Amino acid sequence: MKKNKKDGLMYPAKNPIDLIHRGIYELRRGETIIIREKKQSLLVRAAEAIGFQNPKVSKLINNIDNFHVSLAISGNRATAINLIESNKKAVLIKHNSSFSIEYIKKLIGLEIINEHNINHNEVCFNILDNNSSEYSAIKLCKISKLLPAALITPIDILETSEWESINNTTILTPEDILNFDENQSQDLEAVSEAEVPLADCEKTKIIAFRAKDGGEEHLAILIDFDHKEPVLTRIHSECFTGDLLASLKCDCGDQLRGAIKKIANSGGGILIYLAQEGRGIGLASKLRAYNIQKDGFDTVSANQRLGFDDDERGYLPAVNILRKLGISKVKLLTNNPQKVKALEIHGINVSERLPHKFPSNNHNLSYLEAKAKKLGHLL
Repeated sequence: MKKNKKDGLMYPAKNPIDLIHRGIYELRRGETIIIREKKQSLLVRAAEAIGFQNPKVSKLINNIDNFHVSLAISGNRATAINLIESNKKAVLIKHNSSFSIEYIKKLIGLEIINEHNINHNEVCFNILDNNSSEYSAIKLCKISKLLPAALITPIDILETSEWESINNTTILTPEDILNFDENQSQDLEAVSEAEVPLADCEKTKIIAFRAKDGGEEHLAILIDFDHKEPVLTRIHSECFTGDLLASLKCDCGDQLRGAIKKIANSGGGILIYLAQEGRGIGLASKLRAYNIQKDGFDTVSANQRLGFDDDERGYLPAVNILRKLGISKVKLLTNNPQKVKALEIHGINVSERLPHKFPSNNHNLSYLEAKAKKLGHLL
């Protein structure tokens, strides 16, 4: 229980997942959160949100031109801007005087520029440990579907208490952030369902799954489903441009509609639709990556240049949806061996992998080649 300082009443302490969701909301609004350890804390703001002028944000972070802060970026981004020569998990950059907003935008990829023209003479940097508070700040930006870069200012424990009491600032721990993906995936519950007849299968039911403490919904699309194992299964990550707009830059729309038709024609099964846009980086960053691809970079390299990993997706939500539905053995419709591996590691028996290929076009040929060469897809 936690005592409210204003009215003296006792309220249940919020659980870590609930606090993470609050932190996500505040970072996306351009506000400040705190990551606390035993001896010190970090004031953290998403670097992508530096253009937001929220009057509630402290001058400590908002007036960035006049205050010395550090910038934490991923190792991939540090390599892209020629700050380091080899990939590390993360880097903390310190300026000899103070960062300008324009310089930060260049460092984190908000401005499409020639990285060779970024002047690093006035900065120094440290390589970050994967379990550090600074690295967890980058991770929280990723969870928030923002660029993986955070503005950071250390404060002591007394200042932490003052921030909490005066500003009602959300306080998180590195452990809560780093364990968030796994914790939320384990907490999925079916929240609604309905019969939804589809063009290729009128006997279809859609079930929405959501973590108990909020977050995005993942969907289980049961297509003429009779639970006979092994269940023909497709795990599909959402793609707004491909699934809804029939974009020619990827094969996602073909894969989605093709999977529904193939499952229906094969006697039934399940399609799990995961809320993991752009291989987990979010729609806004996916559009940024498209712009980078115009300069000759492929889909994997473009994501890396923004600071992301090759593939930011996780398949624990799919594993736990299958468990909730009582499915333990599947025939998996996929070209991606990582999906097979992810299911088997977590106890789902993949009795067979079935290929799921579609013709290329002039716009997505390089995309498919990159998936094959760099991500190991069997195309």
